[in-house]
Amino acid sequence: MRKMIDILFEAYPGEGDTNEIHIFDFDETLAVTSSSTLHVGVEFDGTAWKPIPNYVARMKEALKALKATDVYSWNEAVQGAKISANVIKDLSSAIQGGKIKPGYQDPALVGCEVVLIGTHGYKAFKELVGLGGLNKAQAHRPAIWASHSDMISNTNFPRGTELHITDYSPAASLGSAIPIPINIETARVNKQEGDIVGVVTARKGRNKMDSLGGPGTVSALNVSEIETFMEKGHGVPLDFAYGAADVDNDGAINKAFYIKNAWLRSNKRDLFFYDDDKANLEAILDYIPDDPEVLAQKPGATIRTYFADNFLKSETHEIHREVVVGQGAMMNQRVSKPKTKQDFIDKLGDETKGAQAYYRHLKNLRKMAGSEDLLQKIAENDRRKIVNARIVAETVKYLASNSRQRRVLREACDKKQGRMMDYGHQRSDSGEGKMTRAKLFRMAQMAQRLHDKIYGYDDLPEWVQDKVTTAEDRLKTAHDYILYKIWRMENE
Repeated sequence: MRKMIDILFEAYPGEGDTNEIHIFDFDETLAVTSSSTLHVGVEFDGTAWKPIPNYVARMKEALKALKATDVYSWNEAVQGAKISANVIKDLSSAIQGGKIKPGYQDPALVGCEVVLIGTHGYKAFKELVGLGGLNKAQAHRPAIWASHSDMISNTNFPRGTELHITDYSPAASLGSAIPIPINIETARVNKQEGDIVGVVTARKGRNKMDSLGGPGTVSALNVSEIETFMEKGHGVPLDFAYGAADVDNDGAINKAFYIKNAWLRSNKRDLFFYDDDKANLEAILDYIPDDPEVLAQKPGATIRTYFADNFLKSETHEIHREVVVGQGAMMNQRVSKPKTKQDFIDKLGDETKGAQAYYRHLKNLRKMAGSEDLLQKIAENDRRKIVNARIVAETVKYLASNSRQRRVLREACDKKQGRMMDYGHQRSDSGEGKMTRAKLFRMAQMAQRLHDKIYGYDDLPEWVQDKVTTAEDRLKTAHDYILYKIWRMENE
């Protein structure tokens, strides 16, 4: 890692060093775009899934409360030219009068009102789902066709559960794109110096997109349009551009996957990544530094991430976090952790007494927590003392400075006692968590190997695609259930 004095006086990140790879998100990082998504919603009434009534009005109200106003009915989107003509044409077989029309291939969706949500609204939409949806009870957000049909056929959900189905086809092309000067110039400077410069967007890159009109009905043009935007529009020829949604719609994890592999294929030492979404940055920092291939091939290399709520208004770059491979976090300027006693107490709301006691405890121990053995002992002791899951969750984030330490603390807090995530009230001691982790590890290994062996234009048997789709579908159901369960445990 270069000396801190060099970092402080550089005009652009990485300027003056030619042993780096710079990877950018696109939307709201290199350009302000107007990409949108379409949504329909159903809720479980105890026996069947039914259209959520007044979906457009309720979504507008709920997202406005989260400071998002780019929410439109289908008719408003069409009349205001907020959706391209080719997408309107593709969806004419499915939508009539702003609703899914009779005779639609999935009867459960007939009558659903269609909502179009812009870029800022989509962030608020993800937050809304995390908070339990319109009913603040339980909500799921599967991608269209990838998993919604199996979930609709499943009646093992509490009454009032919402299923929000997302159609990403309006994002098949960039639409309008206003350049963000600070990051365009950063890319240009580092490209001219001989660094590798690329883009990994959450969008679909080249593959066909599913839509409300059916699976694989819309061709994505984003990668070619991004390459043209950067090279012909701004004189920055990219070394690569990938669309994370070409794999699936789990954007943060897929971005991390593409970024890791682009870095490992390069001959560059250090990795710089720029994104306006902290979830993407955290996924990269959780996944890449501890990856066995990264530890083997890039020991001592620097991973530096940059974040801004609004890059368009930013005049300088602020480091979100810097990690040295094999050494953990070195910088935490923009990490979401309490910095003072009052910050910590405020974050926990009414649980002030427990927060104050645990804060004093942490203040004395944090200076000592230099080894994983000590961290584990601290966490095991805290598990006995602290019953409230939110206090433990927040203090784990406060105390731990990198993904490995967070994992040690988390597992130590759960050791022996474990968490009750099953139905009912009696917790089993048969070690389902340990067995499931072993299976997930094997699945991850097989998925990685298979992914690396298959080329994008390979012609595969239908049964192979069916098996992989079914596996992804079932894993996503388990994934959504467990993550929501953990969120409920830590926030209620």
